[in-house]
Amino acid sequence: MDDIKEYDEIKKSIAKGETELVPETLVTRLIDGENPIKVWREHRGLTQKELAVKVGITVAYLSQVEKGEWIASTDMYKRIAGELSVDLDDLI
Repeated sequence: MDDIKEYDEIKKSIAKGETELVPETLVTRLIDGENPIKVWREHRGLTQKELAVKVGITVAYLSQVEKGEWIASTDMYKRIAGELSVDLDDLI
């Protein structure tokens, strides 16, 4: 009976827009070690240029972060997380 209650609560949460269902392909890409910023950016349908403009950085800088060539500051990760509508933990 608890499972049914939990299922109903999750369904209500999804209907209210409080919970997001994540496609298996996105999860697989993350598990396979792809850069979370790139995975979420592409899932949200943003180009590097669009995300870079939204967070106030250059495309070159974002590209380096996505390739793992540069580690962004915590503040930058927070800004990117905000634009991608994910928790900071989802990117780190």
